[in-house]
Amino acid sequence: MKMKKSLGVRRWIFLFSLLLVFVVVPLSAAEAAGVVEASFSYARQTGPGSNQFALWVEDSEGRCVRTLYATRFTATGGWEKRPESVKLWVEKSGLPGMTDAEVDAITGPTPGPGVLKYAWDLTDGAGRPVADGAYTLFIEGSLRSEKRVLYSIAFETGGGAKELACETRYFGDDGPERAMLSDVKARYTPQ
Repeated sequence: MKMKKSLGVRRWIFLFSLLLVFVVVPLSAAEAAGVVEASFSYARQTGPGSNQFALWVEDSEGRCVRTLYATRFTATGGWEKRPESVKLWVEKSGLPGMTDAEVDAITGPTPGPGVLKYAWDLTDGAGRPVADGAYTLFIEGSLRSEKRVLYSIAFETGGGAKELACETRYFGDDGPERAMLSDVKARYTPQ
């Protein structure tokens, strides 16, 4: 009789353990796996307040998950000299509170003209995989003085590979400097 009770308790413990594994564990956020690739044409501009841009990713709550690239001038103090220089990225990224090492990890000199390509491996700024979900890739460019452009590419992880739609918003009047960043394309590829 004692043996039967002991087996019954063990079965309940075993069943409860299975319940934890199959019900509780899936409730935690699944990690996203894959890559988002973005490309665009860059045409160097002449004149003050131009040729600055940044790429970053935000989660569905509007929090900056990771900066993929920012031009060195803006990130290393240019944002204080020219507050209009990729000002949305400066605000969202938390740039004023970054260490020199953090800034160095995301910056580079303004590249030469041509097609530029960047990729996001679905990790945050610390290199940890992000949770499956909705994200937006932003590309902001300072075209000249206060004129700027903001490309936003909203997407969800999961599912199959897909081309991503891009929305464009210009700030300031039309002018030739709008050619600085153009032909933006993006693609999500799961792993």
